[in-house]
Amino acid sequence: MLIAAITMFSCDSDHFDMTRLASAKDLNPIVSAPLGYGTFKIDELNTGLLVATTPIPATGMRLDSVMLNKTGLSFRSSAIDSVFVVTHFTNNTSVDIEYAISFVDRTTGSQLGTGSSPEIVPAGAVDHKMVFKLDLAGQNSLQSASDIRLDFRLIGPATTTINYGAVRLKTIAVKISFYAPVSLWKLTN
Repeated sequence: MLIAAITMFSCDSDHFDMTRLASAKDLNPIVSAPLGYGTFKIDELNTGLLVATTPIPATGMRLDSVMLNKTGLSFRSSAIDSVFVVTHFTNNTSVDIEYAISFVDRTTGSQLGTGSSPEIVPAGAVDHKMVFKLDLAGQNSLQSASDIRLDFRLIGPATTTINYGAVRLKTIAVKISFYAPVSLWKLTN
C-alpha cells in the first residue's frame, strides 16, 4: 500500500508530456513478403540456340521470359494505400541487362496491367535494388495474377564487341518482394 501511495504522489503530470506520444495517424508499420526468387544461367534463358561467336548488339538481345508462380500470396485491406514491388538483381555478366516485371494470368496467358518499365542493370552489379510503386490498378493486377513474368535482354557495349560465348555460362539472380505501409488508423474506420 505504501508503495502504491509513493508511486501515485511521485508521478505528477508535469513530468509527462502527453503531446509527445505518437498519434495513430503517425504509426505506419510496413507489411512485406517475398514474391519470388531465382538464379538463372544465361544459356538456360536462350532457347534460340545462339552460337558462342554471335555478337551481343548494343540494341539488345532478348532472352526467354521466366515465369514465377505467385500462388498463395494475397493481400487486401482498406489500411493499405500503396504497394511497392522491390527487386534485388545481381548481374554476374560482362554486359548490361534490361529487366522488366509483369503480372500474368496463367489460364489465359495474358498480361494483367502494365507491369514495370524496363530498367537497366549494369554489368557486374551486385544486389542492384529497383523499386516500383503499384497504383490501384497495379495492385489489382498483382492480386489477380497467378504468375510473375520476368523479361530480360542482354545489351552489348557500344564501343566494343562481346560475344554470346563470353556470357552464356554466367548467372543472374533475382529476388522480388513487396512492401506496403499500413495506416493503422484506417483499420478502425
